[in-house]
Amino acid sequence: MFGLGFIELLIIAVVGLVFIGPQRLPEVAKQFGKFFVKFRSVTQEARDAMDDVVRQAEREIAVEEAVKIREAIAAPKEKLDEFRKKSLEQLDDFHKEMVVENRVVNPVDHKGPESIE
Repeated sequence: MFGLGFIELLIIAVVGLVFIGPQRLPEVAKQFGKFFVKFRSVTQEARDAMDDVVRQAEREIAVEEAVKIREAIAAPKEKLDEFRKKSLEQLDDFHKEMVVENRVVNPVDHKGPESIE
């Protein structure tokens, strides 16, 4: 409790007893206790509100980073898709040329084109 030890609390009690008096000390202690409980409640609510704000900000930052990552990935992906499409078209054209010329390329032994008989 506020980092006060037993000696400090005892000194506060003695000073309170001297200045407030034994008749009003229980009433003042009760009021202080109510104030302390209310103070802790308010500070906890403030702490919770700040935690909520921090969590919301972290979520927004995470969403922004995810969008940036998606955008960064989109351009190379489009280029790769375009490259793949062109490569497949070229491969298809090559295959058509080989069929038209009655030649076949054997990809296994890499000997080059052979005539189809």
